Amino acid sequence: MTALASGSRVLGIVSVVLVLGACASTRPPSPAPVNASRVPRYAAAAALSRQALESLRQLTGIPGISVAVGIGDSIVWSEGFGHADAEARTPVTERTRFRIASVSKVLTAAAVGRLHEQGVLDLDAPVDHYVPTWPVKDRTPTVRQLAGHLGGIRDYSKSDVEHGIDVKRYDSVRQALTIFQNDPLIAAPGSAYKYSTFGYVLLSAALESASGRGFLEMMDQEVFVPLGMRETVPNLPDRTIPGMTALYAVGEGGSAIRAPNVTPSYKWAAGGYVSTAEDLVRFGLAHFRTGFLKVGTLSTLFTSQRTTEGKETGVGIGWMSARDPWDRRVLFHNGTQTGARSVLLLYPDAGLAVAVLSNLTNTPQFIEGTAMGIAEPFLHASSPGESTSALSVLAGTYEYRIGSGAQSSTGTIQLGTAPDRLEGWMSTAAGAKIKRLSIPFLVAQDGEARGVIVAPEGLLLLSLQKGALRPTATITFHGGLTSSRIEASLEKRQ
Repeated sequence: MTALASGSRVLGIVSVVLVLGACASTRPPSPAPVNASRVPRYAAAAALSRQALESLRQLTGIPGISVAVGIGDSIVWSEGFGHADAEARTPVTERTRFRIASVSKVLTAAAVGRLHEQGVLDLDAPVDHYVPTWPVKDRTPTVRQLAGHLGGIRDYSKSDVEHGIDVKRYDSVRQALTIFQNDPLIAAPGSAYKYSTFGYVLLSAALESASGRGFLEMMDQEVFVPLGMRETVPNLPDRTIPGMTALYAVGEGGSAIRAPNVTPSYKWAAGGYVSTAEDLVRFGLAHFRTGFLKVGTLSTLFTSQRTTEGKETGVGIGWMSARDPWDRRVLFHNGTQTGARSVLLLYPDAGLAVAVLSNLTNTPQFIEGTAMGIAEPFLHASSPGESTSALSVLAGTYEYRIGSGAQSSTGTIQLGTAPDRLEGWMSTAAGAKIKRLSIPFLVAQDGEARGVIVAPEGLLLLSLQKGALRPTATITFHGGLTSSRIEASLEKRQ
């Protein structure tokens, strides 16, 4: 069963067929954040996204969430929700550090671009050119293939975890290579997209050799210092990191419980950093202008690679690409790890970056869709189009139907008008544990209402079209490279 299908069973809107179911202390403190209150144009957008995130936190039981939004070259909103340490009642602030898990991979991708521009890293060189100790195999992946998960290197497995991969301390990248270097390739390099954390471990060994520096030192000098990312540090196993959140997992009954403090020392490049939402947005905004990276390099990072048969993978150098429900291009990477869920998402055409960090393992599930939902009011504020008051005709109570016949699902959508939006709720299918889901906002854009539904899986993206005969609603579960979309017919009560 896919993640989209399994997670959506919780919501239960549709049944049967359409289941919705490097030391931190050496760095000066970061500058004070630019809050939405200082940017009046985005104050209303921040208020809408704040309401959605607080509702999501309450519904899912996430102890703490941090979010930041940047547009152009400024952070226009940054805020923490809930607790960094629930037992001590320590609040999340803009400075709280979270594990960013696999979002670390796009930080590594930036270093790949920097070293390539300096002429010391050939993207199409076989990796054993830089790592001569790599065992001879039938074929050797290139640097580019490793960075795009086309290298044929296996990912870590349940067996690796059972053998203590995340509790043992690895003192070097080369030592971490011993975990998998003698294993066979799982696919011929270039032939198939196979997501691989270990591929990035091997990539980091190549970066060390090309730069002549240890990986952590190289990342500091090439990425974090140039961009002022003072809160981004490796999650070193023997150090207490100031301002870092506690780690939580979902326990029996769905409540958050303390999670073990495992070590990512075997995978710095792939999932070994902690950071703040502000630092990640600062990093994302640097990809909208030249200076940190050249235009050609950015294109290389963002452009999907292809398999040897010519099939696009949706992944360039680290960065994944997709379209949101309104056909706008997004670039992103998510992460999940013990005590963490993370995403950094860019709208390159709008110059908007959003980061969301959670301290609960794999929650929210649809974190890319959550980031898109947060971004929507800010995109609306940047290009407002029609007034939301034009959608007042859509206020009212609707009976919705998804599917047909015995496999259909029905319920109620209630929408009311607020000064700058529509808002309301949506009932779920019969038998669902949660009977009603919040719709905190719908804003007007391009002739339709766009907003979110707050669900256990995250923020689901909702479109409401006026229609020639009757309104229709489209709900999108956005899981990154994959998404699921359903349509509902609406009948307005008179």
